[in-house]
Amino acid sequence: MSADNLAGVCGTYCGSCPIYIAQNKGIEVQKKLASSLSSQMGKEIKVNDIQCKGCRDSAKDRASWAFRCKIRRCASSKQAESCCSCGGYPCRDFKSMSSLYGGLLEKQLGEYKAMGNDAWIKLMEERWRCSKCGAAIESSTLKCGTCNADNASHVKDTSGNSDSEKK
Repeated sequence: MSADNLAGVCGTYCGSCPIYIAQNKGIEVQKKLASSLSSQMGKEIKVNDIQCKGCRDSAKDRASWAFRCKIRRCASSKQAESCCSCGGYPCRDFKSMSSLYGGLLEKQLGEYKAMGNDAWIKLMEERWRCSKCGAAIESSTLKCGTCNADNASHVKDTSGNSDSEKK
């Protein structure tokens, strides 16, 4: 699968999504996340709901978490590459989701728009890699899904200029 599929239309880097990470770690991690999400959301989330190959790759996969995403469906219906290319940006649904991430989605969408897909993907791979062990950082907690290190300052401090662009 191409990393290009990991550019969420809302500014999320899919490689940092707990659903995406859990799917790649296997059934036991998927079960744990399904249970946790069921409690948080107040409705049953089944283990087979914990699957996604990324926002853009999952657009036609009805079993995918992204297929059911209201924001992705909205952008698709308006033929917008991302939320920031939509005339209604930022809409109520985007603002609601974005509030969960403390402004990070707006920042990442701005970077996406300014940098383009390839450079943005490189930046996201840097931003969402654990500074301690190199595994994926989960966007919902800003902690490493492998060593549990807190990466909040790493995520915050990762500027829009990757090391390759500084040279």
